[in-house]
Amino acid sequence: MPPLRAWANHPLDPQVALWDDGPIMSTASKGDSRIALYVGLAIQAAGIVWWASNLNSQVQHNDFQIQMVVKDVHKNSEFVELWPAGKWGSGELPSDTRQDLHITELQKQVEKLMGELYTLRAGKPE
Repeated sequence: MPPLRAWANHPLDPQVALWDDGPIMSTASKGDSRIALYVGLAIQAAGIVWWASNLNSQVQHNDFQIQMVVKDVHKNSEFVELWPAGKWGSGELPSDTRQDLHITELQKQVEKLMGELYTLRAGKPE
């Protein structure tokens, strides 16, 4: 074993004893270093617990939202499948029926006017 030098000033830690070729041990007590280790592990464990609980709450919130949306999606799917087939209501909106009636009336009026126009042209000599 190389001889231990006197407690020389280590450039990074003045409490480290040096061999001739480098540091060998810390002068801090083993109890202090164990306490620091345990404190560090406890802080890491607390961080992991916090992260896991945060993740769990996010998953629960997303699950709740999915459950709430599933009801609406199911109702929408039924409506989309049944309504156009006439199994749920008439398959037409009431305003569509009124518009169709108005369009039919307008088509009849246009046909009548076109007929009158052609009869006027046919009766008028050029």
